[in-house]
Amino acid sequence: MNKFLYLLPVITLLILGGMQYYQIAYPEKPKLITRLTPDFDLKEVLPYGGETQNRLTNADLPKQPILINIFASWCSTCILEHGNLLTLSKKYNIPIYGLAYRDKEEDVRRFVGNENTNPYRRIAIDTGGGALLKWNFNGVPQTYIIDAQGRTRFHFDRRIRPQDIKNIILPLMEQIKD
Repeated sequence: MNKFLYLLPVITLLILGGMQYYQIAYPEKPKLITRLTPDFDLKEVLPYGGETQNRLTNADLPKQPILINIFASWCSTCILEHGNLLTLSKKYNIPIYGLAYRDKEEDVRRFVGNENTNPYRRIAIDTGGGALLKWNFNGVPQTYIIDAQGRTRFHFDRRIRPQDIKNIILPLMEQIKD
């Protein structure tokens, strides 16, 4: 029994290493979803200051493939993901709409920074967090690929990684653009 206890950490590390290798060697394939995007009606945040009474609703979204990213300025994983969203927005010109979860307007403005560091076309805020519960998410960040008919086609329930851009997002955006 004592010998087994010495081997337990080694076995655990081997299993975890194998799981990590599998995730890198065999990237996730898009699982197409076709449910309608949940209705939302949230206060818009002007990223570079100023007050507005404008609202952002799902009816305001363009009739083209887009990404909706649910984030929070206080979320460390959202900070890690931010550069990948900038790549999608600036390099590939993919429209991204941000929904800030349980956040404050001034913190959202600080998070997106300036025009060069803001990946979002528009940003809305759910200060209490209740309005976004319809999205059936389990924390931030979450990203949804939405087609031109307003259907969710893919859901990232984690941060977007560089390999996700190449292996999932770009091919799927190309597939659903028509």
